[in-house]
Amino acid sequence: MALQALPTDHVAPSWVPGQRPPHRQQQPEHIGYRGFSRMSNLFIEQLMPACPEAALKAYVYASRVCREDGTFFISHATLAKKLGLKHRASGQRAISLLRSAGLVEVVTRAGRRGRANDYRIIAIDEVDMERAREALAQGLPWKSRGVRAGRVEVYARGE
Repeated sequence: MALQALPTDHVAPSWVPGQRPPHRQQQPEHIGYRGFSRMSNLFIEQLMPACPEAALKAYVYASRVCREDGTFFISHATLAKKLGLKHRASGQRAISLLRSAGLVEVVTRAGRRGRANDYRIIAIDEVDMERAREALAQGLPWKSRGVRAGRVEVYARGE
């Protein structure tokens, strides 16, 4: 097979290496590029002050690992480890709070143990800010089930 020469009217790309190619200009604001993740100023200004530390860390981490369409998957145990927390239930509570605030939704629920759910970060302009602020202000969902042998057992609510 012979190589074909480029036509003489061939134009070099209109973008410079090191810049975003034109077809990637329309990515959602929270999608990372070249090693950086982006956070919406609206989230930072309006929701971050009310957000508990674990939920804020979970949202930042989700923004970092999400795909171009905003979807991501992570197990509760892995999320807890990435956030510097000790128990799987801590990761579960952080995601549960983000879900109740309307910042994250479940796309595909894992049907079996050992498989992580698929989630999607909701675009910030689709979020009901008042509902999100109220949910975040309530803090992480937890409920004490009593003391057994001097240890308080904590369980996630609503999962």
